[in-house]
Amino acid sequence: MSETVITATKENSLIRAWSIVLISGLFFFYEFIQLTMFDTLSPFMMQEFSISAEAVSDISSWYFLAEISLLFIAGIIIDRVSTKRLILTFMTLCVSATFVFAASQTLWVAELCRFIEGLGAAFCFMCSLKLASNWLPERQLALASGLLVTMAMMGGHVSHEPLGHLIDSLGSWRQGIQYLGYLGIAIILLIAFFVQDANNADLKQSLDLKSIDKKEELAKIKTALRNHQNWLAGLYTCLVNLPIFIIGSLFGTLYLTQAHGLSPDQARVISSLVFWGTIFGSPFFGLLSDRIGLRKAPMIVGAVLSLATMLLIMYLPSPGYSLLFTLFFALGFITSSQTITYPLISESNPTQITGTSLGIASTIIMSGGLLQPVFGKLLQRHWDGTVIDGVAQYSLSDYNGAFLMLPIAFLLSIAISFMLKETYCQSHES
Repeated sequence: MSETVITATKENSLIRAWSIVLISGLFFFYEFIQLTMFDTLSPFMMQEFSISAEAVSDISSWYFLAEISLLFIAGIIIDRVSTKRLILTFMTLCVSATFVFAASQTLWVAELCRFIEGLGAAFCFMCSLKLASNWLPERQLALASGLLVTMAMMGGHVSHEPLGHLIDSLGSWRQGIQYLGYLGIAIILLIAFFVQDANNADLKQSLDLKSIDKKEELAKIKTALRNHQNWLAGLYTCLVNLPIFIIGSLFGTLYLTQAHGLSPDQARVISSLVFWGTIFGSPFFGLLSDRIGLRKAPMIVGAVLSLATMLLIMYLPSPGYSLLFTLFFALGFITSSQTITYPLISESNPTQITGTSLGIASTIIMSGGLLQPVFGKLLQRHWDGTVIDGVAQYSLSDYNGAFLMLPIAFLLSIAISFMLKETYCQSHES
């Protein structure tokens, strides 16, 4: 076979591999729409159900409660079950819950739907990352991680300005959510036709509990739990990721309209810039880390700059639209240093426990979502009871008092980043 033919074959194989990984990432994209859409929906939910910001944060947090309850188990399952089958199963559950949520008339139904959507979220990123580790070369894993997170952030953008315009044009938030359900059906069809498991029989077999060596599995879990890298990397990402959970997913739009007097359209644009910053920052940090052959240094820089940016957002006097635009984009860009932790975890563990290790770290990471009700309670603490058009009104001091969570989180992430071991972009086996 000629050298030209061999090169063409390798290129086609790589294109196919990237296509599989990125199309599978549409599951992550869709789940992130679900995760972040309450930032747009929160005023509508307050009016519809006559509830405060604290109650809205409680409903939203059911998503994270479900995801956390399954994440560790998900990591174990991903190591031994058809990845494509998992994606299709949980994507279908998520889309079904979306349609039911759109029709919900009571809070408990809305909470149940959020819980079901969160079950699917437990699998979305790890499934794509598992496919990436099976289909792509090692040196492209950080780039793949960055691009997958970028796709998720695109979902965060869709849940803001586009969803807001859709709801405004339809005149109903319920109809807007129904359209998200139709989008989910289209994604299910794409995944069904184009995504494939790696050429490995172990990945194609169904979960057979009888065939599992329980002692061997317990040993793998213990190995993953004893690796401090998994805990530290997960905690770092949890802390640096809090702006996504607090600002981008729930209270960003309300904060900008109530504390800075922006219109809902302006607020949705600026709030979504956290995701646009991450869209550009994730591949940047992934490529930077791969190029310099280091994981820790970019993570340390990201944590320090995140702290500085958040303090500017909180305490700059009377920032205008342009400055808020820049700061929110910068916050998303800089905090995307957290994407480096995923290849770091993969490189810090044996291949056969990659899923389990990612499950441990992901459980810690997504626990940050449970701080949404804490933020809601802090916001409610000094609220004067003002309500306009069914929406509770909070002051700048109310928001800044609650936002103190974020600088504290960034300070902790700086300390944790120094405690991590450098992998030099080398696999555990290497």
